Amino acid sequence: MTYPTIVYVFRADAAWLPNGGSTEVFIKLWDVWNVKQILTGQADRFHTNQIFYPDGVSIVNHPISFLHAIVVNALKAVMPLTNAFNVAHLLIIWMSALSAYVYIRWLFRDKWVALFGAVVFGFSPVVLGKANHTLVSFVATIPLILCGFHRGIREHRRSYVVAAGLMMGLTSISSLYGYVCAAITVGFAVVAFVFTRWRDKRFWQSVMLLLLTTAISSAWRLYPLMNSTEDLTAALSWHGEFEVRTDLVAYFVNPENPIIGQLADRLIQTASIASFSRISYIGYAPLFLVAIGLFNSGIRRKMLPWFALWIFFLTLRLGSVLQVNGIVYSQIVLPKYFLNKLLPPVFAPFHEADIILMGAALPLAIMTCYGIVALRSRLPSGFWLWVVLLLAGIVALEFYIPPKESIIHHSRLKHVHWLAGEDGSDEIRLINLPMGRSNSKHYNFYQVMHGYPHAEGAISRTPDSAFDYIRANPVMNAWHKGSYLSCEGESAEDYQSAIRALADDGFTHVVWHRHIGKRSTHDELNEGFLETVPSYSDESVSIYRLDDLRESCPT
Repeated sequence: MTYPTIVYVFRADAAWLPNGGSTEVFIKLWDVWNVKQILTGQADRFHTNQIFYPDGVSIVNHPISFLHAIVVNALKAVMPLTNAFNVAHLLIIWMSALSAYVYIRWLFRDKWVALFGAVVFGFSPVVLGKANHTLVSFVATIPLILCGFHRGIREHRRSYVVAAGLMMGLTSISSLYGYVCAAITVGFAVVAFVFTRWRDKRFWQSVMLLLLTTAISSAWRLYPLMNSTEDLTAALSWHGEFEVRTDLVAYFVNPENPIIGQLADRLIQTASIASFSRISYIGYAPLFLVAIGLFNSGIRRKMLPWFALWIFFLTLRLGSVLQVNGIVYSQIVLPKYFLNKLLPPVFAPFHEADIILMGAALPLAIMTCYGIVALRSRLPSGFWLWVVLLLAGIVALEFYIPPKESIIHHSRLKHVHWLAGEDGSDEIRLINLPMGRSNSKHYNFYQVMHGYPHAEGAISRTPDSAFDYIRANPVMNAWHKGSYLSCEGESAEDYQSAIRALADDGFTHVVWHRHIGKRSTHDELNEGFLETVPSYSDESVSIYRLDDLRESCPT
């Protein structure tokens, strides 16, 4: 289940990262670097000028998993950064399985049932399918929150309720997505308890204690976000009305599983389902066990609250309108559409609707455990254990998702070492070309390696105001549009004035990354450099000193 990530924990010949098919992992590496800056007093928690230099950008709304960043920084003391990132991913899998085991072991009082539930939860596609996106894969706190609240109510121990509230606070600094899913889960638990304990004074005291502890422990993360109108607006309007739809068929197909994926794809004849979701697959073995439990009259009543919670998350995951096998039925409006309107700060940021499945993994795991219990009554005691282990193996096989990889060869980092050898290297400020959000994720990674501020950047839900400085400078504005401002003819004076302004603001070098961006953009940008000889060049980049760009222009 950890292959091939575990192999690259022990290799240092190249920087290997599970990127999930995107460059999002570079932002997570930048988070690790930035958290170290924050904790050592070299950076502000809610603002940075290391990207979008010199004005900087607010990172109030940028979701940083502080817990993950602290762990990776600790591991960096004994291994390279990318190896530490891979170890942290394996720890996320282990912690998720362990947290589910702790809760289910208490709930069912059976270690083998708990083992099976831990496999369903810890190896779920939510955990394995977003190896590059720790804010989604880290779901370990959800079972622990519910365990603390559940035990606190059942055993009348307020210390467990306080622990659940503190765990909610930990979730808020680890994953805001997980925080919302945990809050929904606890809300369902409260409603379920109300039917039997609504007259119990101690129950309501525990609920108030949980709310108070949660509010206090979460304030450090949530108050600045809710208090900043601009950042909150940027979060809600990040993709406008656009939403990454997730297809109903994805529940029944694990497209990237090397065995199950191909078989299911042939049977269902999916329409490019792989583009919809990597984390939505439910699994046929879990569905079989859920069905067994629901058909058992003695267990069904216990399962219904979990079933209702699971269906709620599955419905939300479908997004605002229904999509089936690639066909969008825009006339069928789903609950998320109305929740986006009713509670936009909570539900609108889930523009990738499948992320809401962070909350569906635990109810599925617990319902499968009820199915295991129902199955046990129909099997001989000696045979039952082997059936549990066999089903656990089938689930692991069904859920397996080999991570897409990103390999960064050491040759790509040669320019980092050259920059470090420049005179006055501590004062270096970079302009990376070609610009663009996707390109800037690569530049964030390079910044992790060299530490120099640069003109653009990539964070989650970047406010539009971050680009004000770029737009105000004619040369930078042209570069941002993928073009150039000529230093000849009518624009020569504007060019020279813009270059002087960049130098006055501290910029020293322009780094042209030939391996990033479109060929047409490279060709056009190259014309803007005229005959300027780069101060450094290799197969990946050319670096120009800003002074050389100005002096190379005809006067």
